[in-house]
Order: sequence, then C-alpha cells, then structure tokens
Amino acid sequence: MCHRSDQIFFSFLFFFSFNIQTSRQLHDAALASVTLPHLPPIRLSCIRGLVAPSYQGPCLHPDCNLTGCEGNRLYIMSTSPLLMRIQLPHHKNACKWGQASIEFDLPAELAELLYTYLGEPCRALLDHHLLIGQNCPYVFMNMHGRGFERGKRCDMQFHTRLAQNILEPACSFGG
Repeated sequence: MCHRSDQIFFSFLFFFSFNIQTSRQLHDAALASVTLPHLPPIRLSCIRGLVAPSYQGPCLHPDCNLTGCEGNRLYIMSTSPLLMRIQLPHHKNACKWGQASIEFDLPAELAELLYTYLGEPCRALLDHHLLIGQNCPYVFMNMHGRGFERGKRCDMQFHTRLAQNILEPACSFGG
C-alpha cells in the first residue's frame, strides 16, 4: 500500500529527474550548436575552456601568463535585445597573431539557447552534481558537473557522446 507522503515523494523525484534530464538535453543542444558550422571555426579546446559570464576570477587557462586576462569567455553584452559575444584570447594562432583574441557575436537563436541554458537548467545540473558550495566556472560541463578535461581521448569521448545523444536522434526524427 502506498501512502500519500510516498506519492508526493515519488512525484517530486519524477519531476526532479525530468528536470535534470531536460537540463542535460538543453546543455547538449547548446554545446552541439556551438560546434556547428554557423560560427567561425573554433577548436574544441577553446569551447572546453569557455568561462561562464557569471565567473569572477582569474584566467583558468593552464598556460596563461597574460596580465589581466579573463580567459576564453562568454559575455552577455545586453539582454534587450539579447546580445552575447565569445572572446577567445587562448587559441591555436594566438602567438602568430601577437596575442590577438578571436571575438564574435553569437547569432540570436544561439544566444537565446545559451541564455536559457545558463539560467535554471545550468543551476539544476550543478545542484544535482556538485556538493554544496562547489561551482563550475565553465559554460559546458561533463556528466559530473565539472569542466571537460584536456586531451585527445576526452575530445574523442566528447564527439562520440555528441553524435550519440544529439546528432543521431535528430537525424532519425523524421523517419
């Protein structure tokens, strides 16, 4: 026999897990959108280290020695109309370009997707994965609520996950 309190508890668990699943799907959709060809060519290493607009702190790039550097960062330039910009001081050609950053504004649809994700869905994922008081400064995170690690093996795992969870279902949607 199921008590009323048990029903409420299980309803809460169902809602909470659905919220986490939806949040992860929104995360993956935003991540896939950033890697698709409607933006300038960006290496995965730049996206992996993209810092959220809410992060207040020093550059997190492991090899950075630039004074005042804020790292590879997503900025919210305005909310009405919504305008978001990516600035990448750490990229493959930074030395050749005299430390010049790559900077570009996001298309409106992608900005809206990222802005939505960085609200409640991102908080839900962080609350689900991290201990109280911990935080993830990055826009995108792994399945444990932490930034993606560096290395070719991680890049391959990321691309495999992206293909399995985003691209394959989208391709089979119509038929």
